[in-house]
Amino acid sequence: MYCSITTAGLCGIKGYPVNAEIDVAEGFPKLELVGLAHNSVKESVERVKTALKNTGYVFPYKRVTINLAPAQIRKYGSHYDLPIAVGILLASGQLEARQVQDNLLIGELSLNGEMVGVRGALAMVETARSRKLKRVILPIQNWQEVCFCDDIEIIPVSHFREVIAYLQQGRLGSETIELQKKIKHLSALQEGEEIGQILGISVNEGAVKKVDFADIKSQNVAKRAIAVAVAGMHHILLVGPPGTGKTMLAKAVPGLLPHLTREEMIEVTRVYSAAGKLLGKIPVITERMYRAPHHTITMAGLLGGGRPLLPGEISLTHKGVLFLDEFAEFPKVLLDTLRQPMEDKHIVLSRMNERADFPTDFLLIASMNPCPCGYYPDMERCRCSEYDIRRYHKKLSGPILDRIDIFVEVDRPALPSFQNVACEKPSQEYAGQIAAAQHIQKQRLHSENLLYNSEISTPLIEKYCQMDMAAAEILNGAYQRMKLSLRSYHRLMRLARTIADMEGKEKIEAKHMAEAFNYRVAYNKYFMK
Repeated sequence: MYCSITTAGLCGIKGYPVNAEIDVAEGFPKLELVGLAHNSVKESVERVKTALKNTGYVFPYKRVTINLAPAQIRKYGSHYDLPIAVGILLASGQLEARQVQDNLLIGELSLNGEMVGVRGALAMVETARSRKLKRVILPIQNWQEVCFCDDIEIIPVSHFREVIAYLQQGRLGSETIELQKKIKHLSALQEGEEIGQILGISVNEGAVKKVDFADIKSQNVAKRAIAVAVAGMHHILLVGPPGTGKTMLAKAVPGLLPHLTREEMIEVTRVYSAAGKLLGKIPVITERMYRAPHHTITMAGLLGGGRPLLPGEISLTHKGVLFLDEFAEFPKVLLDTLRQPMEDKHIVLSRMNERADFPTDFLLIASMNPCPCGYYPDMERCRCSEYDIRRYHKKLSGPILDRIDIFVEVDRPALPSFQNVACEKPSQEYAGQIAAAQHIQKQRLHSENLLYNSEISTPLIEKYCQMDMAAAEILNGAYQRMKLSLRSYHRLMRLARTIADMEGKEKIEAKHMAEAFNYRVAYNKYFMK
């Protein structure tokens, strides 16, 4: 007897429909699993056999053939347990189900029949929605992850027996009914912060203990530069000797960022779900991620890779902050691979016959010492030769520096100014300015489907980055004098546009352009030799 169960596979962060076809026929007892199944799928057969036995069913002593179609795509994951188990019961005549049609089934089975959470549930539910299916049956551990899906019925279950009870009689357990009510309520909410509060999520993986600007004495120039960077989502590089507060400044950035919108929350949660990082205490991503990988990270760890293809750090910081401390210590080839993801805001990875597209819309905060010993240009403390300093700076290629808008020196504060600071401006005040500037940008760029000034494409720059005569003279004169690249020229215009937005000005004025050029002084000092 033959039957087909609808399930889904996962490729990167996107799901695709899979039909689990099961045929139970007379003949020599044998089980064949075909359809380009990975070892993680092949192991499901033993789990299914034992789970069926421990829940009162019998694995058929016949010829059993299981095909996962389409057969040309390799299948990964343990979530095929549930559709295979249900299919075997149907094909062997042990189950007469009325509710199999229009269902998508995913879930791993433990040996006693309990459901186990799986990675990529959100992407697979979205696949069911795109296929016009009516409902999804999945492990109870994944219910919070899929609470955004408001136009498809979600049936979270904790045991295989609950699945059978529903398929045979349409009966749902009391816990499932309560969770469905919660899902319906959560799916109507729009703000990520509100959803996080209802789910009881306070701290996400990757979120750090936020530093307030009020805790950082002096460094007002760097604070202003970071505020401008966050307002327009401009990448920034902090240069300064050890112990001047570069890392603290970077850790203060999450406190300046706006809360995730509902759409952004879905995007980021989808990435973390595909990476298998949601099961446990953090079922949904409700805050912007802050990640700080060490400079010894591999290319696969930073960009993504492996089998199956999993997102790397640049995708795990999607809509968040990627902090690269000791920027010049990262391998040059690794930094150069960031050029395309920083520009295009996504990365396409290919391995063998697999291909996956991951989002990479992050804000880069990089920091580095001015020389190998860290104390240049303080010649009393610096032990580096001129050759050592130049070699150190050349670790950063021109193209990667061209993609950074703001360069700031973070100097050691003078003792009197450090001691006399009675009250530093808190992050909340900066956040208010940033929110106002971002609102202006979103209103202006709404028709272009853009959010921030850093996203303005070259053909649109003249339309949205209008300057007065004085600002244009400053920019054009500097272009000739400093021999700027066209990319740098356009980045200065976008940066000046953000500075003007922070002051609520319609046109870019001379002072805005002058401030934008001030954020290139450190670049000229260290990288133009």
